[in-house]
Amino acid sequence: MTVEQPTEIDLIGIDNATGAVHLTVADHLEWNRDHMITLQEKLNAYLAFIESGEIFSTYPYASEREILINLVLKYRPNDEAIVFLTKISVAINNSGFAFHYGPSPAGYEHDQG
Repeated sequence: MTVEQPTEIDLIGIDNATGAVHLTVADHLEWNRDHMITLQEKLNAYLAFIESGEIFSTYPYASEREILINLVLKYRPNDEAIVFLTKISVAINNSGFAFHYGPSPAGYEHDQG
């Protein structure tokens, strides 16, 4: 699954080190305005999944654990994307959940820095 499938949860699991539930978004798109709209739709669906309680019926292990939305990016965010991701982070944190974004374990594609 990918960021382009807004109603699907890409990956869910428990971080063994922290015990937190990680809901991961796999994002393979290059940065532009359409990408940000697509990503916002996906993240809104993740929040609805959590806030509705569906997470607990789908993944009972999530009960009584910290919930983190983890955005794994193929491409390094540009300046506009960083502003966007900062706003997203604040909104998710204000909802009582954690948010993290960064590269895949292989790093950002075409990365120069």
